[in-house]
Amino acid sequence: MLKSPIRKVGGYGYFSGYLDRTVSSAWDTYGTQNGVHSKDALAQRIKQYARKNSKYFDQTDNPKIGCIELDNVVLLDDDNFVDLEECGHSFSRHIVKIKYFTESDNIHPKIESAYSTPSFVPITGLPGFTKVNQKDRLGQASFRELILKNYDYRCCISGERLPELLEAAHIQPYINEDSNHPQNGLCLRVDLHRLFDQRLISVSEDYSVKIGPELEGSSYAQFDKQKLFLPKDIWNWPSATALKLITMNSLSDDSNRTIDAGRIFAALAGNWTIVRDLGEAGQFTGDVTFHAADPTQPNVLRYREEGFLTRPDGKRFDGYREYDFVLHEDPAAIELLFRDPLSFGNRYVLLQFGEEGQEGICARDIHPCGDDFYHHCMIWNGPDHFETKIKITGPKKDHLLHSIYRRA
Repeated sequence: MLKSPIRKVGGYGYFSGYLDRTVSSAWDTYGTQNGVHSKDALAQRIKQYARKNSKYFDQTDNPKIGCIELDNVVLLDDDNFVDLEECGHSFSRHIVKIKYFTESDNIHPKIESAYSTPSFVPITGLPGFTKVNQKDRLGQASFRELILKNYDYRCCISGERLPELLEAAHIQPYINEDSNHPQNGLCLRVDLHRLFDQRLISVSEDYSVKIGPELEGSSYAQFDKQKLFLPKDIWNWPSATALKLITMNSLSDDSNRTIDAGRIFAALAGNWTIVRDLGEAGQFTGDVTFHAADPTQPNVLRYREEGFLTRPDGKRFDGYREYDFVLHEDPAAIELLFRDPLSFGNRYVLLQFGEEGQEGICARDIHPCGDDFYHHCMIWNGPDHFETKIKITGPKKDHLLHSIYRRA
């Protein structure tokens, strides 16, 4: 229960015990978790409170304080604080330690998150691309407590146990509240968290650590090929699908180099022809236009293809497809959004042009779809010619779609 003026439940834990400790003992045991920055500040705060509220306070430099110890503490985010009146309870302002309930308290269902959910599925199809700041991530505090608890308050790579150095890392970067799934988190020491986010350290599907070439010869090299310290509960183990997706999305040493996406975006406008090889399914030929569908959105081009699919048996079928190509500045990228009714406005891929090869300037991304993965590669050969290669893999799929676009 948070003090006035909030007067709401801001977290919970399991009662472990009650002890009377001196200020020195409390500081040695809990440190800054006492809520102050130093032992002297703790003593001063106790004295100020006691002078105001107690007639029998012993004026000493090392006063005693009652300590209620809790296990498996979870701190709620501000927007999840529980109003007790909504639970049918009223707490007297004079209650500072404990209140008993002899029947159902109606509080537990509101604050105990149900994390016995199905396996984590990487999130796809976002309406636009935005960078999410740490402070804007909903449920971040609860997610940290959950992940640290699952990993027994130990860094899964280094074994570090000092709570102040431990953080909850998202495997698939945070997108929305669904990202805060126990299988999408790793408990990492703060420095290892930064390296993991920068893809200088990765984790394979067999839960072994891989150190990037940039860290060879450093103290971090000792963790290469080491197995993770995993949660006791197998349902809280990291999602192998998410780990695979992140590994596939990690580019080569050139990945930090970004070609100006704006130049390519501007050159797309206009009319093109398309020839798409679908392997055993046949060949699609037709026309493509890129045009500004909304004059108020100069960073959006509407893509439309129309043509015919010719099957190996000679049968022909007409068809069309639409996407929105959206230019972003930070990071410099072109995002493709679906326009079909079932996935309208959802992201297909985000293309950051960072590779130059013999074929041209390349951008790669991967779109998970159920059990399948669409490995999308766009190759920019110049203002009059570009190609896409989409490798589709899955339990029952393994084929390539190769499209060649030429200026009409």
